[in-house]
Amino acid sequence: MEMVPYTEINGARTFSDLFLAQIFTRMAEQNLVAAIFSGILMRNASDFIQLMKTPSNIPVFVMDDGECIGFAWLNGIGRNHAYGHFCYFKNDKFSSIDFGKKVIDYWFSLSGQQGAVLDVILGAVPSFNEKASHYVQKLGFKRLGEIPKLHITVTGEKWASVIHYMERP
Repeated sequence: MEMVPYTEINGARTFSDLFLAQIFTRMAEQNLVAAIFSGILMRNASDFIQLMKTPSNIPVFVMDDGECIGFAWLNGIGRNHAYGHFCYFKNDKFSSIDFGKKVIDYWFSLSGQQGAVLDVILGAVPSFNEKASHYVQKLGFKRLGEIPKLHITVTGEKWASVIHYMERP
């Protein structure tokens, strides 16, 4: 697995808008869009491309032999923490756990002038998405608790969210 950050270098993005549109189509085909983007208006590939280009999001695509097996992104970045998000595509070579652990290792390897960038990765999972909560707990995240009415969607809905965290090993 190779981790390829989605970034802009000398005015060029590491992946084209067409690549991102294909990723969105793949998510839609695997019925992942609603589960991954709870509380975010994600109607089409254009919305996805815009989200990935938002400066407060730090996406990374996980590639194997030229094929994308998933992506993840950080946002809500603080001094030593950020919120992590995952999207894994089923494949014959790597499990979702292999994928998630590789992403976490990558995030904790990020460093700056002062050393490690992240000491804690957080997750806020809508309480109705038990599958996502179980997944991050399998990755080693600890369940902290549930906060009522945390998320406000574009439709004005509110729902409880389970907070998870993982500390730098």
